[in-house]
Amino acid sequence: LHVNGSLSASIDFASLADVIPMEDVSLTGTIKSNLDMMGYMSYIENEEYEKFKADGNIIINRFGFSSPDLPAAVKIIESSLSFSPEFVKVSSFSALIGQSDMQFKGALENFIPYMFKDETVGGRFTFTAGLLNLNEFMTGEEEPETEEVEDTVPMSVIEVPANIDFRLVSKIDKIIYDKLEIDDTYGIISIRDGKVMLENLNMDLLQGSMKLNGEYNTQDISAPVVDFGINASGIDIPSAFNAFDVIAELAPVAKNATGKINLDMTYNSLLDEQMSPVLNSIAGKGSFSSQQIGISNSGIFSKIGKELKTDKFDNLALENIAVDFEIRDGRVYIDPFETKMKTTTFVIGGDQGIDQTMNYTMNINVP
Repeated sequence: LHVNGSLSASIDFASLADVIPMEDVSLTGTIKSNLDMMGYMSYIENEEYEKFKADGNIIINRFGFSSPDLPAAVKIIESSLSFSPEFVKVSSFSALIGQSDMQFKGALENFIPYMFKDETVGGRFTFTAGLLNLNEFMTGEEEPETEEVEDTVPMSVIEVPANIDFRLVSKIDKIIYDKLEIDDTYGIISIRDGKVMLENLNMDLLQGSMKLNGEYNTQDISAPVVDFGINASGIDIPSAFNAFDVIAELAPVAKNATGKINLDMTYNSLLDEQMSPVLNSIAGKGSFSSQQIGISNSGIFSKIGKELKTDKFDNLALENIAVDFEIRDGRVYIDPFETKMKTTTFVIGGDQGIDQTMNYTMNINVP
């Protein structure tokens, strides 16, 4: 089978929409192309890509596309691509998807087998963004509107294509994910085999900083998995509690706590259809430390104070805390650790679960 073709075009999409009406779909912008392709399919089957002629360029300017089927409008401000048998060079690519802006530079490899044989396309890019609002990408169908409940658009799982192999040296000024705002993200993001992998990804969040290594895996789209190594410092407890619903389930005492912690842990869990952790699947272990954690209006400490006939336990300020922990089977297991509140020494250890049960041993040296 011999392939021989060329494409020379200059299209104004606004004029095209006048000729071909598309209900509820908006198209704007221009595209100019000058492409030549010629060769035998056997060249591709035998991976003799250098024998297959493929050259030219495509220039896209101010392209806009919106449709009810998309969660957000897509705007390609400008893009310049040049083709050869070996690669597609992306000299520039600047786009807006909803509120999110993104810029790429780099090259695509294995593009011809990807087009003709659905093989894996590779790419090495520099990726930058001022804002990446992931909430806009995690939407499903709108829920029926009711008088009592405000119309909402629930999140859904983001599937990672299995036939792309991209490596992105990334710098993102701000990321919005659920209730979390992340600033100054930089590091390497790889997309391969249906997974997004993070390599030394640094970011500022929750009034502190964090480094992530790990992956988001959608090889089984019905049971996506996250598996991370997390190193964080200066994380504000109230900010973390408000951002992550899982903390309310695994450590409800954080609702009444103040202070900043340092954290070093491994974390693995399944995700549900709303991209939230499946609580009884969470597994992890690590340690956290803090110079001081304040706990106010804690039911259990208030009861201890009542038995000891003192109000000193109503508002605690625990000092120099260093805790090792493990998460498994829906429970958090805390190795015994020592802390002080002024002249009172505590040794605390035990476990608690997402079923709101707890089993702690607490030794208190009361002056």
